[in-house]
Amino acid sequence: MKLDPQLLAFAEALEADVHPRLRPLLADLRDELVETCRASPPAAISAQAEETIAWTRQQFAAIAQLHEKANAFTIRLLNATEDGEREAAILDLAERLGADPARLERDARALGRNFDADAVLERYRRRVGERERALAYGFDRVGELVARGIAAGTIAHYAP
Repeated sequence: MKLDPQLLAFAEALEADVHPRLRPLLADLRDELVETCRASPPAAISAQAEETIAWTRQQFAAIAQLHEKANAFTIRLLNATEDGEREAAILDLAERLGADPARLERDARALGRNFDADAVLERYRRRVGERERALAYGFDRVGELVARGIAAGTIAHYAP
């Protein structure tokens, strides 16, 4: 990924105090977070912390949306009276979880063999797990950024 200097500084700030062996495992989340700031890269550590907080909050919303999709699927599946309705519900959830047309075609061919309601729900659980991992990453990085900002005196220490 080609980054301008401010984005590169943000990416480096996100990697501060991350063990070198863990960096490749967290690179996808770092890149996702940095990409959200491409239009307006945060320069100051306080702005970096704010962007990280905003991104972390987005993870809550993404998880809630995934739960809504799964709940709607469950209701639709329970109300389905024919195999065609159940299959349509399964493929609809697969699409709503981000399956591209080629993947949907493979899923449709696999219906009844190895792709069913349990398989699409496993896909949903995997997506939730990915967002939970992003949430944990966001919390960890916010803590690190805020701690460095307080130590540097650029973020005010709050004492109730």
